[in-house]
Amino acid sequence: MRTAYLEVLRNLTFETIKLETRLSERQVAMLRWSQINGDMIKTTRQRNVKVSREVMDALALLPRNNSETGLVFFGAASLSQPELEQIAGMEQRLNEPKRRFIIWKTKETHKRVDKSAMVC
Repeated sequence: MRTAYLEVLRNLTFETIKLETRLSERQVAMLRWSQINGDMIKTTRQRNVKVSREVMDALALLPRNNSETGLVFFGAASLSQPELEQIAGMEQRLNEPKRRFIIWKTKETHKRVDKSAMVC
């Protein structure tokens, strides 16, 4: 039961941080504990973002990994490798060039008729 509770807490915290900080899924997945100071999260682009009290309370409930990486959402109770690969694939699809449609030959298809130039 405890593992399911932590998974739900982790997922909701992940999504809430993503919404409040306007970070991508990859950036939130790579969030480090050292970037969190009080109610501020310092992003990788050196932008300070204030998060709500609820997010800070949820982060306090998440287990801290004592590994050298110090990632918030990585480890036993966090994103698995397939989930990280799925996130990377989704971001890559979002960054692909968009199709652009060009209207070609607009002058020929929308000719204006001048009634004074008509010959009977």
